[in-house]
Amino acid sequence: MRGIFSAPSCSRRMRVIHWRHGFSLENAIICNTYKALCFPLLAYTGAKDERSTMSDISSTTRQGTVGAPIYLEGIGAHSGRYAHLVIKPAAVDTGIVFVRTDFPQQCGCIAAHRRHLSSTTLCTALTNASGACVQTVEHLLAALFLYAIDNAIIEIDSEEIPVLDGSAQPYVEALQAVGRRTQQASRRCIRVLLPIRVQQGNRVAALLPSSSGLSLEVCCDYQARNVAHQHYEATMTTETFTKEIASARTFGFLEDAEKLHAQGLAQGSSLENAVVFSDGKPLNLEGLRFSDEVVRHKMLDVLGDLALLGHPLNAHFEGKNTGHTLNAQLTAAVLEHPDCWTLTEVPLPKIAARRSVSRLKQQQLAPALSPLQGSPVAALSSCK
Repeated sequence: MRGIFSAPSCSRRMRVIHWRHGFSLENAIICNTYKALCFPLLAYTGAKDERSTMSDISSTTRQGTVGAPIYLEGIGAHSGRYAHLVIKPAAVDTGIVFVRTDFPQQCGCIAAHRRHLSSTTLCTALTNASGACVQTVEHLLAALFLYAIDNAIIEIDSEEIPVLDGSAQPYVEALQAVGRRTQQASRRCIRVLLPIRVQQGNRVAALLPSSSGLSLEVCCDYQARNVAHQHYEATMTTETFTKEIASARTFGFLEDAEKLHAQGLAQGSSLENAVVFSDGKPLNLEGLRFSDEVVRHKMLDVLGDLALLGHPLNAHFEGKNTGHTLNAQLTAAVLEHPDCWTLTEVPLPKIAARRSVSRLKQQQLAPALSPLQGSPVAALSSCK
């Protein structure tokens, strides 16, 4: 039986990547064991190679793209289908665009924007007007978001992004290997001016004004599953993300496996790409990467969902028992209330990584805003 009861196929786990477009293995950087190949940039638009280092980009003022194509492949957590993915450099103001290569030209383009959000059932899925869909985008988008990759074309030959090890760590390693190419255009960030808040019962998600870039405070409660209450807060820089958030894996509960399989979900999940709890304890032989890995992964998902706003954020996020659905309602509320934020070219403040001071008890939030479908921050091309 497939899913979180089973170990992945050895033949698939060790599968060799195929390279193409005239690249050779001599030009490749092989990123660890996550089935990723990264190629140095060859004759990309004839531009001089001015790759940024990865330590200073959280506050960069100029747009950027990947320094070279990144090739990854692996199984989808929910579909169980194998997929090949290529992250390619893209021109200024392209944004992040997924391209389903198994669809006719133009029909497979899906911009990574809130307007294309189609499902939040255990993952974030995007669908365009032609019916092309790509799901489980949140881990990849979080890595691109925090590594200031504003423009990229992501080609994929199936409907689901490979889950890899269940975290964003493989993407981080690939991005570090190829670097970031700085582009000659200013970045614009969404600066929140007034609190924006959505709520469903005991679940809350909010964006508040901030003077220190992007910070997050997230708590989650699975005490009914014998997993202790967890709380985490941090000011989010590239360094913080890399060291504290990126490697936190997706998680689930053994007692839910049969129900998920009946719904066609978790078909590709295993102990190699998810933390599986039973009676409050992880079944994974290696244990947890962090004692609070659950809430750190929740923060990773938040970052991937916020990336669908299409711009860096100058805001403080607060989430209590939040998930993809509530995160989506929050981004919808942001777009429905442009009076609560401004789009500015003022650079994000450059600050040292630090833990933020909790505001859950300090700041009075505005009344909850109805999560309505909103207009995009900026018009996208017909391909998007």
